[in-house]
Amino acid sequence: MRFISAKLLYHSIKRGILHRVEVVTMINRPLYKDKIMAYVDTPFVKILTGVRRCGKSTILKMLMEKLRKERNVEESRIVSYRFDSLEYEDMIAKQMFEQIKSRVSENEKIT
Repeated sequence: MRFISAKLLYHSIKRGILHRVEVVTMINRPLYKDKIMAYVDTPFVKILTGVRRCGKSTILKMLMEKLRKERNVEESRIVSYRFDSLEYEDMIAKQMFEQIKSRVSENEKIT
């Protein structure tokens, strides 16, 4: 699996500052994925913790990909937010809750 930020790549090319593109390879972590996937259909909240830059977001991307490919989960049913983004900087918890709630139907299961 390979990924690169398309937005960053686009803006770098547009500004003419991109000289070399480095594609980062995600290291497959089947043990972590399988342990987390065992709890996907349970009512528990799943929390990934770890030091900065240890791969938490990468594992989540792998889990989302696995859900899409192996369980045929539509992308619109996967809710994902990056709260380290400045987009959410001034947002309070109630606003975050309302935003997430607005993406979900009451009868729809969320993955």
